[in-house]
Amino acid sequence: MLNQLGSLFIEPFKNVLGRIIEFIPAMVGAVLILVIGVLIANLLKRLIEKVLVISKLDTMSEKMGVSDFTYKIGFGRSLAVIFGFLVYWLVFLVFILSAAELMKFTVVSELLNHFILFIPRLIASIFVLVVGIIVGNFLDNLVAKVSEANKIEGSSKLGKITKAVIIIFASIISLEQLKIGTLIVSDTLRIVLASFAIAIGIA
Repeated sequence: MLNQLGSLFIEPFKNVLGRIIEFIPAMVGAVLILVIGVLIANLLKRLIEKVLVISKLDTMSEKMGVSDFTYKIGFGRSLAVIFGFLVYWLVFLVFILSAAELMKFTVVSELLNHFILFIPRLIASIFVLVVGIIVGNFLDNLVAKVSEANKIEGSSKLGKITKAVIIIFASIISLEQLKIGTLIVSDTLRIVLASFAIAIGIA
């Protein structure tokens, strides 16, 4: 009777202890992976920021009006810092994914995998938006000068409208990069943009 009671309590304890002992090496390995991930992600972040600062990306973005736009939407003024931040999390998430797989956290692994696939799309989205702002600023000045040279009233307003349309159009393409459905809005804007271009041409 005592042996049966003893085995009733001891066996579950042994099973739990055995699982803990099996779990410890995986946990230590996961912690090491995360520490290495933080170090490598920080290193790459600093490297990317330095390269972009040396290439004067922030100076160019300031002149082209990109910094003002990124500041207004809450990303800050420095494109070098933004891209450094994205690279850091892309690299670190890869290491977190490896740690989660080592610990056999299947649900966490799948979720992180979606995040990792999302970050390159986010970078592409930001790139499209930046190009849109640059083109918008260029066309703003071009349309304003052409309209003024041809003595068209409201030349400054025409330039601003052109810039706004281009940025909105770029924003929609940017959202499409993030796999966000914008088909109806995109088609509508294309019609508006085409109509606006025809109107400018006739003028």
